Amino acid sequence: MHDPRQDRPLAAVTEQQGKEGVGLGVARRVLNLFDREGIAYCHWKSNQHLAEGLLGITDLDVLFDRSAAQKVARILSDEGYKRFQPTAPRMYPGMEDYLGVDEQTGKLIHVHAHYQLTLGEKNAKGFRLPWENLFLATRHMQLPEGMYATHPDVEMLILMVRLALKVRVRDRFLWLAGRSYM
Repeated sequence: MHDPRQDRPLAAVTEQQGKEGVGLGVARRVLNLFDREGIAYCHWKSNQHLAEGLLGITDLDVLFDRSAAQKVARILSDEGYKRFQPTAPRMYPGMEDYLGVDEQTGKLIHVHAHYQLTLGEKNAKGFRLPWENLFLATRHMQLPEGMYATHPDVEMLILMVRLALKVRVRDRFLWLAGRSYM
């Protein structure tokens, strides 16, 4: 994989690979603490970009068991993450935003802590899917990243649902014109 901002391989950005997984120290520490405290979590959206999220290149969408919300907030706070309130169009129910700074590299990491699955178009999340238990019960350890992620079958299902929710009339016209929405 490649870090486009650094124009060098991702492996060169971090030395924390192998058993520990890929990622900035500030990300690895909270994952270890979640595991140690028995907090069920999984990265649930765009898992092909999981390594980039752990390196601060893109954000991390992490689903947590709602009953662990206070523990999650405490761990993130204790590790220096700051909770912030996004502007009105970007906030939606069941999700909190956190920013952390990696002390070695100075890079930011952005965590979307989800406690429910709310989907829809960008800035218009109006659909709630009660599938959190399914996601957490079928999660698997994603290697080499070293973080739990949704099972590939479940990820395909949610991808199809997300795409279906985003299809609009204009997309049908594009399809008729020979251009695919996909």
